[in-house]
Amino acid sequence: MKIKPNQIRRMLMACPSSWEGMLDSGHTYYAKYRGGRLRVVFSHIPFNDAFIDWSNGFSVPAIDEILGNEYDGWMTTGDFVLHLNRHGLFDCSNSYLLWIKFRVIFERLYFSYERKRIARQFRKFLLKKK
Repeated sequence: MKIKPNQIRRMLMACPSSWEGMLDSGHTYYAKYRGGRLRVVFSHIPFNDAFIDWSNGFSVPAIDEILGNEYDGWMTTGDFVLHLNRHGLFDCSNSYLLWIKFRVIFERLYFSYERKRIARQFRKFLLKKK
């Protein structure tokens, strides 16, 4: 079973990051990145809820990988797609994959810049209080 780009739907922008969707075959998938661990589960019967199948022990995760520390729970959709591709679960053209890689690099640069900018503002705020 492979996931196509139009079948990826992010559930929340907050932690933990989670995605779900339906494949062309009718199987659903559920993915969550929580506590530094990425899990992707597919339903065992078409049109069943993958999360319920996994909760009841019917499905084994297609991906169960530790990627971060125990407090990590946020991942971009681009990073999620790259992990799917690495495990052979993503179905797309090479040009789309190159675009995703570029987007991931841009997101990482942007967020590192934002963290530094916020830290500078916080330091200035603390210095003003003294």
